Amino acid sequence: MSVDGTDFLILKRRPHSGEKKYYSHKLRHAALGYEVAVCIQTGHLVWINGPFPAGSFPDIKIFRRNLKGQLLPGEMVEADKGYRGDEPVRHSNVVVSRSDARAKQRVMTRHETMSSDLKRFGCLKQQWRHSLNKHSAALASCALLTQLMYELEGGPKFHCKY
Repeated sequence: MSVDGTDFLILKRRPHSGEKKYYSHKLRHAALGYEVAVCIQTGHLVWINGPFPAGSFPDIKIFRRNLKGQLLPGEMVEADKGYRGDEPVRHSNVVVSRSDARAKQRVMTRHETMSSDLKRFGCLKQQWRHSLNKHSAALASCALLTQLMYELEGGPKFHCKY
């Protein structure tokens, strides 16, 4: 599977309430971070982990907290450079041939496309103004609708041979 983190805007927290722990370097604003994984073979969304305060939990920290422990011995994931330093992760610097590099690029492009498709929904595209406890339910609903949209359209927007 391919794995990557994605952040969603939230209302700016007051400085005394721990704003720095929510500050996302990706969005340059307060945000919640999630880990999203997509099956390389099918293009299905297979894993969502979060929410986490974006400033306190970089992608690799979220990965090590849960998904890494779910992998079988010898199983690996494809990820971007934000996941450097962990054995079960193959990031863009780990390629064995040109065709491997192209396949990896296509997998990660499809992953980024799915992340952007999640953000087409107004509740995730705009700044979240509700209780933070409800954000994960909204994301799960949007993920389900995105997956159903792919199913109705005959699969993911493009296929990857790996």
